[in-house]
Amino acid sequence: MIPRAFRNILRSAPLAAALAAFCLLAGCGPRSAPMPGPSDAPLGEVREPADVSPLVHTVRTQVGKPYVWGGRSPYTGFDCSGLVWWAFRQYHVSVPRFSLDQYQGGTPVSRRQLRPGDVVFFKIYSGSKSLHMGVYTERGTFVHAPSKGGVVREEPFDSPYWRAHYIGARRYL
Repeated sequence: MIPRAFRNILRSAPLAAALAAFCLLAGCGPRSAPMPGPSDAPLGEVREPADVSPLVHTVRTQVGKPYVWGGRSPYTGFDCSGLVWWAFRQYHVSVPRFSLDQYQGGTPVSRRQLRPGDVVFFKIYSGSKSLHMGVYTERGTFVHAPSKGGVVREEPFDSPYWRAHYIGARRYL
């Protein structure tokens, strides 16, 4: 017999919502614990996942978003440091907002010790104080917001262009 509260839900809500509510209350959800998501940790708690791939997955979800100077949001677009800042923020990891500060923070990592989720840095313009960066992936690529008129994309880390401009990496996880 279905309780009166559920009968009202079934009459007024779409079938999918009613079934979801029933399953939730009846305890027929998945038997295994769900994988922690970016917002599961309490604010202020730094999570250090054993597998950094959730961070890489998160930054990959932004591929195709427009480059916007000063951008730091999926809704408006990203610049390179804003993309890195936003991705780590989803996991409650404090990373400075600007490129030079990001390069001076974290733990330095050698090129041979790179792991998915490390932030890789490049010096593109000789006279500029700013740096370019992205998030290193398990594919030997990095995800970054390249420049005006571009979109967030994933590129080979070891291409001749990026190899020539590479200056270092930092680990925040």
